[in-house]
Amino acid sequence: MLHRIPDSFIALNMKRFYCLIMFAFWILFVGNLHAQTDQKLKEKLLVVESALKTVNMEKSVVNQQFSFNSDEPYSVTVKQEEIGQKGKTVQTIFEFNLADIDLNLINRIVKGKIMFVELRTRNQQKLIKESENGTSKGFANVIKLFVNDVDESRTIIDNLKESVPISLDLMKKRLPVSGYSAMLDWLTANVGNVERAKGTFEQVFVSGHGVAGKVIVKTIENSGGKATAREYAFNLSDISPNLVSFDVEGKDVVVDLSVIRNADLIKVSENGSPVDYKNKLQLYANSIDQARDLVTILRLITEKAPEVVAAALPKLPSSPEPIIADVNLAMSRVDVGQNQITQSFTGDCSTVFTQVTSTSKDSREEKYIFSFRDLNPLSVDFKTKGNLVYISLATQASQKLIKYEKNGQMVAYTDKFEIVADNPDDARLTVFRLKKTIELCNSRYRSEVPSGGMKVVLQWLAGIIGEVALGNETVNQVISNPEGDDIRLEVVTAGSKNSNTEVYELNLCDLDPNSIEFSVSGKNIFVKMATKYRQKIIKSYKNGKAQPFTSEIDIRGNDVESARNIIEGFKAALSSCK
Repeated sequence: MLHRIPDSFIALNMKRFYCLIMFAFWILFVGNLHAQTDQKLKEKLLVVESALKTVNMEKSVVNQQFSFNSDEPYSVTVKQEEIGQKGKTVQTIFEFNLADIDLNLINRIVKGKIMFVELRTRNQQKLIKESENGTSKGFANVIKLFVNDVDESRTIIDNLKESVPISLDLMKKRLPVSGYSAMLDWLTANVGNVERAKGTFEQVFVSGHGVAGKVIVKTIENSGGKATAREYAFNLSDISPNLVSFDVEGKDVVVDLSVIRNADLIKVSENGSPVDYKNKLQLYANSIDQARDLVTILRLITEKAPEVVAAALPKLPSSPEPIIADVNLAMSRVDVGQNQITQSFTGDCSTVFTQVTSTSKDSREEKYIFSFRDLNPLSVDFKTKGNLVYISLATQASQKLIKYEKNGQMVAYTDKFEIVADNPDDARLTVFRLKKTIELCNSRYRSEVPSGGMKVVLQWLAGIIGEVALGNETVNQVISNPEGDDIRLEVVTAGSKNSNTEVYELNLCDLDPNSIEFSVSGKNIFVKMATKYRQKIIKSYKNGKAQPFTSEIDIRGNDVESARNIIEGFKAALSSCK
């Protein structure tokens, strides 16, 4: 029994067939267009070849020959043979790429009885390979083509000026490499050994063990009978595409790579041992053309790398606890030579970060007690110091809301701390997780302040504002008359030798809600409040004696969370004021 093929299936396949035909025509069109451009350049250069002739100088004769590579016509060679009056011959050969010539620096120059066409490279880079009597002289940035008269110079100038933009266009199309993986394969195949002026230089470019964006460059430098092996590990997403360039150093052609913001993120190892982190790396090339190709691909792949790295980041859970668990797993231990650093978060959005540094002589425990809500997600970043990687975390507006303890003793409140990472890629993933944790903790947060108006909120505040221990002192705080606007705050500070009682009487609605904020002094955390326009209208007493009117009061908190509740409570109560 024959089955009828669905019309939709036929239509889909016809569409695919049509796309294939159009793609084939497009390839053919581009190929023909490239061939036409290539042929146009050859025609221009053949004119130059015919126009460049032997020139009689005052004391010598210069035979000149202009030629180009038939497969890559932008690659040009100029041979000049100068024969002196006594028969001494000097042969100079210049090899260069027309794409490197500055269109605006092709000029006719006249010096006395000598006329020549001068060509200079863009940005005055030394990109013209020069040799004399078979011996390399390195690289130059200028070449002179001698002419007999103005007509010869005009012909050469006009055709070279038309050849340069054609060469630039062909150079852009000479590397048909697209896609991150293809570019990575190209670099692996094309970064290789180089004969440097000082000896053999071996290079190997490999991808970094399945980590998105990570690559490793391995080198062995042989100089003076000594071999030095180095390894450079870095992430392509950290390299600035705009700072990838090539240059000539003496007789060496180098490709320079620089890290974004000059951060030291290229890990350097020498003879198998970690040395340091650097912000620059040099690759070596056998020729200007190879360096140019390396720059082209490196710029393209470093532009693409951030997308590749972002796409490889894991999908994170919708609650902070499992994310914090993953951070603990990744950062639990870092070995620093003979020393060890262990670290972990305990808790959820209100957490304790514990870091223990162990050496052969002793051990140091540091704790940071804080809320993820207080951290600024823009501050979470990583950097290197020496051969270690650090992740920095800081509070919003640099508020000192992180309680710092060392070896079990309270030290002070601070606004930042650091986590140690094993390498930049681990740090990058941890930064991603910590930023998500901050986001989730902010969205999860629900204020403890009850609803129901000023009376309800003031009664709640009276219940949470209480006794605070400050070293050898105890501070007991009591809010009375929480029935209306007028309130009374009594603060009794009791020490080992004496005690003081301070009383403040005020109308709650005289306070400026925008003035209510955290205040930290050493080991103590306060809530600071001030009247509107800083008016001195708060009655104050000390040990029963009237004091001058004041414009502000402080209420102590046991920790950041209790102070936060006091801040939110007073702001909620003030919202009922008219």
